Amino acid sequence: MRNRLSMVTGFLRSAAWCLWVGFLLLAGGTGCPQSAGFGFPESFPENWEARRQMQVFLFAASSRLSTSIKQVWEQRSGGADVVMRVTSQPNAFLFHFLFEDGTGTPRFDEKGNVSIKKNKTTDSLEHMKVLLRDSLDCYAHIAPADEVSSISIILYGNPVYSQVKIPVAFDRIITMSMAEIAGLTAGRIDWDLVLGEGIYEPYTAKLLDGIREWLPSMVDCDDGAYDGTGNPVYIATGEPSPGGMNCSGFAKWVVDGYYYPLTGEFVDVERLKTKQLDNRGTRWSRRFEEERDPYFGLDWSRNLAMALAEARFPRRDLHPEGFDIRRVPFFLYREDIGYPVADLKLILYILARKNPRHFYLGSVNQPYGEDYSLRQHTHLAV
Repeated sequence: MRNRLSMVTGFLRSAAWCLWVGFLLLAGGTGCPQSAGFGFPESFPENWEARRQMQVFLFAASSRLSTSIKQVWEQRSGGADVVMRVTSQPNAFLFHFLFEDGTGTPRFDEKGNVSIKKNKTTDSLEHMKVLLRDSLDCYAHIAPADEVSSISIILYGNPVYSQVKIPVAFDRIITMSMAEIAGLTAGRIDWDLVLGEGIYEPYTAKLLDGIREWLPSMVDCDDGAYDGTGNPVYIATGEPSPGGMNCSGFAKWVVDGYYYPLTGEFVDVERLKTKQLDNRGTRWSRRFEEERDPYFGLDWSRNLAMALAEARFPRRDLHPEGFDIRRVPFFLYREDIGYPVADLKLILYILARKNPRHFYLGSVNQPYGEDYSLRQHTHLAV
């Protein structure tokens, strides 16, 4: 395989797929998900007081509104200054309730910000958007639904809940707090997943800092890795190399950091190249095993998982596919393919929320070839 570590950015922007293999960190806790007992986070910034005080503008006739309207209100619960601004679209006004930063400048991408859309022709309020994180693609979309309301949740551009009913009229919703709205939908929306901040893990932070500290000194080498004795070799031949790693070698290097303290040696390269013919592929793809090695990245990542697990749990009955991440809420897994790379931001967010103290290897794959188009696992990511 001749992929460079520096190619990861290009791959993650492509229409590729990625199959994830998970690891539990060796130190710090059990890695179990957090408890289900969730209370709405007190740290979530609210601006319902400002919306309530300024609802005279929300319900005013469109003919009386202009974009010059600006009001500032101090939210007593929380103490933040909230700015209401009005912007105009061809057929609607948008009321923005924005939190000011330390310099008095409002930010449009601040968690807790609210925007309410008003139709200029009918004077009706069409929807309310609440930012759930400091990102414009993480928000709750609330709209009228007959005599009640509905809420949809979008995380990192992906709809995860669609039109969940709220038994309250929309005219009331627009002046309610997000804590109240979450309470009304707690049985149907996992607000812990949506809003929870997770657990700060000093050990995980130390791991990341350690890896990043080494990155500037790492040499990029096509087909390069370090063998079981720590010497630089070419993966394909086992012959000595001038040093450095490709993406596969880098993934091995990370896992070796856990493997070596347990065994006194590094993972053997030949072991990682073992083809898992019974656990992936088809009769048709086997014709190209020698010529194109289409499942190299998948075999390599699964073999890394097996090597580390056997070192940690030598008496357990383990299987190469037992470490695949096959269940992620809101997403469907495809056998030996995984999940679309375009969805990775949300998928990794969900995995981090559900499984603290874990890290993952990704085998990036996509169709290759002109004469024979064949899906190939050509890149690894940590």
